[in-house]
Amino acid sequence: MLDDKGFDYGVLTGIGLAIAAAVVLLIALTMLRSSETADASVALQSAASEVCGDIEAVGAMAVPYKAERYYEFDGVDVRVSSGYVNASSGKGTFFRPFAGCIVPGKYEENGTVIWNGTAGMREYLNASFNATGTKDRPVDRNHTKALIALMVRAGVSTIVSPVEVPRGRPLVIEKTLIYAMDGAEAEPCVLVYAG
Repeated sequence: MLDDKGFDYGVLTGIGLAIAAAVVLLIALTMLRSSETADASVALQSAASEVCGDIEAVGAMAVPYKAERYYEFDGVDVRVSSGYVNASSGKGTFFRPFAGCIVPGKYEENGTVIWNGTAGMREYLNASFNATGTKDRPVDRNHTKALIALMVRAGVSTIVSPVEVPRGRPLVIEKTLIYAMDGAEAEPCVLVYAG
């Protein structure tokens, strides 16, 4: 409807409403898009925290303990290194530190498998130090420094070659004790490997 000067306020109101609707739609799409990033971030943090919590729980046990955990993280790859868990997807990466260190269940050095699993580690200790590191066959005093260096080297190797959390198979988290005759208590060792 036109006023006495020939101006139609209905058209102006319609244009104003169309602009307002476009602005509201733009704001809604922006918020939806920003929540996608937040959702991806929460998924990464959740995956890393779950694995990290399981490692810390086993590591805190006072006695040898073995846990097998199955994880299903949709579109998230999780890797464990000595001192942290890394969760990543195409949308980003999240690192979650944890207390303590781990040793890979499958340890390779210079392309050669040194051990695969706890039994393999005990065999390697026996071949290297003439003792399995058990309470009955502790590593003698003369080899304590070499034993510690070996475990540190194995733990550090996970920084370059992290342990991947498998899909469809369990992640094995195993706390074992390595005994040495140096007057100290047994050294705890947490092995992490795909089952």
